[in-house]
Amino acid sequence: MNFILSPRIMDIYYSDMFLINGKGCLVIGHGKSDCAQIASDKNRENEVGQDSICLSRKGDDLYGHFEMSHIPDSFEPKPHKINTFVRCLSKEETEQTFNGRKLEILLAEHDSFFQSCRFNITFTVDPMGLLRKSLGERYAEYVDQDQRGHCFYDITRGLKDIKYLVLPWMPSVEEKSELLKQHA
Repeated sequence: MNFILSPRIMDIYYSDMFLINGKGCLVIGHGKSDCAQIASDKNRENEVGQDSICLSRKGDDLYGHFEMSHIPDSFEPKPHKINTFVRCLSKEETEQTFNGRKLEILLAEHDSFFQSCRFNITFTVDPMGLLRKSLGERYAEYVDQDQRGHCFYDITRGLKDIKYLVLPWMPSVEEKSELLKQHA
């Protein structure tokens, strides 16, 4: 099997994607994997992928699928429509955001959601320098946080029928997962 650099490398983001209540949820932030696994009933068929989700847009709809930086040359993506973006806050972020108020899920607008997720959107990983070698001169574009931010912003703005949720840290992952499941 031959591996090649993904032609969609600039559209791969550090995020998870699960089907929760039958809907595609792109999950970013603190404790994202455990929370989304439980909210998706721990059903492996509901797991689209972890830590490496590639986004593609068709009209007003956004799709995601699992894709690493290097893929088999015969790779065929299996995209799922994204209905909800979820940003999981850390304990510290939750304390700052809620300041002692009741913990609840928050609805956000695209731009504020984008700003709150900037680290996750622009985060890149290059184990053993494989991407530097594969991308050559394009490597600078790949690791440029402004460039990655612009790519994400452009592919996600103006989507129809999509929710942006901010999920607080909770005393247990089960409570957090239940809150997500109720609103996904």
